[in-house]
Amino acid sequence: MTRARVTTTTTTTTTTTARARRRAATRTRAVKEDAVAEKDAASAASDWAYETIAGRCAMAGYAIGAQIEAQSGATLASQASTATGGFVAVALCCLIAWASISPFEFNPQEYGADPNGLKEKKGMSGFLAMEALNLNADVERVHGRLAMVGFVGTALVEAALGRSVF
Repeated sequence: MTRARVTTTTTTTTTTTARARRRAATRTRAVKEDAVAEKDAASAASDWAYETIAGRCAMAGYAIGAQIEAQSGATLASQASTATGGFVAVALCCLIAWASISPFEFNPQEYGADPNGLKEKKGMSGFLAMEALNLNADVERVHGRLAMVGFVGTALVEAALGRSVF
């Protein structure tokens, strides 16, 4: 009888220990999955910033560079290689980045820096013209991509030709 109780107790202890290990493993997996999910969410939340800011810098830089090139005949590379041109380019990109991600001090409509957050804000005053012209985050992203490709393409063509394009 004593031997049966010992066997039963050992089996129960083994079963309890195995259950505890499974629960601990499940909790550990859940914690790891939560950490990965939080990291992915944080990464996705900031992913818009890199492409949006790069696109805005490319749009402004390409427009300014093309105009200076049309007026003076200086290529994009020669404009950027001067001390003034390089400083202005860096300062402009810093200003655009700051304006893109800084919180708005006066924000009655309560929208954030992420342009994708404006998709739900249909019919808001101040955004009616943007809706009428179909100006939204997706259009801005496409224009930014085109400006990046155009900037690099123009610089490569100018390097190959040895003269300005505009």
